[in-house]
Amino acid sequence: MNDELTAFNHDFVFGLVSEKEIGRQRRVPVREVTADTLARMFDKKSKTSSVSNRQIRYHGDASFDRRSGKEFSWGLEIKEVVTLIWEHSSGSVLYIRGESYSDELLRYWLFHTFFPLVLEMEGRYRILHTASVEIDGRAVLFSAPSHGGKSTLLDYFLRQGYPLLSDDTLAIEHREDGFYATGSYPYYRPFRKVESLGLYHPNFVQEPRRISAFFSLQRGKADDKVQISKTRGIRTFLT
Repeated sequence: MNDELTAFNHDFVFGLVSEKEIGRQRRVPVREVTADTLARMFDKKSKTSSVSNRQIRYHGDASFDRRSGKEFSWGLEIKEVVTLIWEHSSGSVLYIRGESYSDELLRYWLFHTFFPLVLEMEGRYRILHTASVEIDGRAVLFSAPSHGGKSTLLDYFLRQGYPLLSDDTLAIEHREDGFYATGSYPYYRPFRKVESLGLYHPNFVQEPRRISAFFSLQRGKADDKVQISKTRGIRTFLT
């Protein structure tokens, strides 16, 4: 595997990368390493937990000084699939294959789960669980719990020709003139399938867009009348 993909306003390079490419702004090398790398880099690991029907755990270095802020390396092990490591010093993603490894699973866990955590922990963006499209040059967000209708509504807008920002995870940045959304990756899932990035969508917004509206979806019956109401007061904060 040796190709590139833009996600979260970063250019991911899979495979061999020259020394001059490492450390470049927005450039994220993704390269395979041997299994002993995990033990050499980290001496602590968390308990296992269940995510997307997989058992996962985190790896870290006990010598990390939490007062030093966001500059540290860490790893996420998805048992039997792949272990992903954020190497902060080089700005690279390292990976170790598991017994059930595939290139598709690598991309799913990297873009759907791992790199959003990197962005949040490094303080580059705040991450929201939301779908988003561009309307009139600005970002419109749709939030709901899982199975709450985000992907269905997103699919409708994409079929009308609106550009895609995010199917599930969106990066948010606060600037002087407002909040901006950065698109995740050019795939969307109009279906429920675990460990799949979904369908490729060529009309993908790569540059940040100012947020114009945030809709919180509420489940209703098929024959209910669609209503849109503005939230106010404490309800806005809770939403």
